[in-house]
Amino acid sequence: MLVAVFAGIVESVGDYYAAANICEIPPPPPSAVNRAVTIEGIGCMLAGAMGGGIGVTSYSGAIGALGLTKVACRKLIYVASIIMILCGFVPKIAAAINTMPVPVTGGIFGLALAMVTAVGLANLQYIDWGSSRNLTILGLSMLFGVMLPEYIKANPNAINTGIREIDQVAALLLSMGYFVGGMIGFILDNTVSGEIKSNLKYFRLHYIIYHQSTADSLFE
Repeated sequence: MLVAVFAGIVESVGDYYAAANICEIPPPPPSAVNRAVTIEGIGCMLAGAMGGGIGVTSYSGAIGALGLTKVACRKLIYVASIIMILCGFVPKIAAAINTMPVPVTGGIFGLALAMVTAVGLANLQYIDWGSSRNLTILGLSMLFGVMLPEYIKANPNAINTGIREIDQVAALLLSMGYFVGGMIGFILDNTVSGEIKSNLKYFRLHYIIYHQSTADSLFE
């Protein structure tokens, strides 16, 4: 359960920044991210107390739909919430939505997830591609993010510490490509020494996140 919560937090934080990028607004400050994760945790506890089968967290597919439709309005979320509530209480409405052909549904989800991936890759524009340090960190993160989960799936008993709980948690974490790649990138970026050439884009992002006062007031 703890692993699932951690994975949900990582995905949610990524969704927040991806949504801000699509909406062309400053990235959310740490205070706004903390409030959002806290609200998601409270929502999950309430959903569990009421017998809900799934947690209440952000969904990456919704970020993709935001990028496709270019519609970023809170009122739309209210309408969508009402529709989902009606689907839960009136099965005929859910059955009508379920009549949508599977290829159409698959195409919509494919485009939405493709948009999420593209937005994530767009953040790499702030990296100094002339630095061999940055290229090495990115390459290792992508390599191990693809290779290590496949190795764990092919060798489920590769991790054997003698404690079953630790083995299960470690195997589950190492089977998640985004966790492995993100963690390796985080560790290397904060431990590997080297000169980082700060270009105009880097200064612009640094200024928006840490010094621009509108970023804090926007998410209050």
